[in-house]
Amino acid sequence: MPNRVRILTVPDADRAKLERRVRDRGAPARVAERARIVLLAAEGLTGPQIAERVGCTEPTVVKWRRQYAESGLAGLEDEPRPGGPKTVLTQPGSARSCPPRSLRHRLPCRPRGDALDGPAARGLAAAVEEDRGQP
Repeated sequence: MPNRVRILTVPDADRAKLERRVRDRGAPARVAERARIVLLAAEGLTGPQIAERVGCTEPTVVKWRRQYAESGLAGLEDEPRPGGPKTVLTQPGSARSCPPRSLRHRLPCRPRGDALDGPAARGLAAAVEEDRGQP
């Protein structure tokens, strides 16, 4: 079965944005990878050729080429992850910070704002008490 090349038509405005994403050193690698896939597909390269150049798998190339063809630049964005929202150990206004239930047997809850904790804090407290003349 011969390879069919799916050439994407990329408008000039999109091409400029995609090229900017590829060059942006501060952008996450996944963003640059997706942009490179679309730009190489627009040049007429096959899926295996794109995968080799970008350093990903062919199914990845197929996915992002299809996403761009269906939704444009918006199709290259991350979709929401399944599951519940991320939990935060310390809610605004709460007086205590507790570890997740799976770690509570090892990590106790403690009041927020404890800057000093552990052996270093005990040593500092002992030095302060000694300076005050207390045992």
